[in-house]
Amino acid sequence: MIAALLALVMPAIGAAGPTRLTWRESAVLADLNRMRARYGRLPLRIDPRLVRAARHRTDSIVGTGAFDHGRFWLWVKREGITSGQVGETLGWRVPVNGAESWVVAMWMRSPEHRAILLDPVYQAVGIGVRLAAFKGYRNAFVVTAEYRGAA
Repeated sequence: MIAALLALVMPAIGAAGPTRLTWRESAVLADLNRMRARYGRLPLRIDPRLVRAARHRTDSIVGTGAFDHGRFWLWVKREGITSGQVGETLGWRVPVNGAESWVVAMWMRSPEHRAILLDPVYQAVGIGVRLAAFKGYRNAFVVTAEYRGAA
């Protein structure tokens, strides 16, 4: 199990080369996959295109202050993903210490987010984390997870 989790947080290779997750993004991925394993789901693998989409999405949320899903699939489409089922989970937290686990636990408490996180159709994920001024706080943890599965 640990070897499988380590393999999932190591760089993923895509057409544009390796995509390295930050340690905070890796921590979110490890918590997501721990939760999925607890409920008998396969682990999510990193897709570099979804990582780029999630990072751009998080940057937009931080820049605009608009914390909503809106037309989230357009962020994924901009990275060239035009088929398959897509989903999104968003979160933010102050203080930032321990935010990675807190956000995943919060997603599990929300029926809508839990359904996305545990949906067996999802096979790949991209995670984007930013620590930034947000919603009146000087240093907030803001995260986007973009999911993709077969059609």
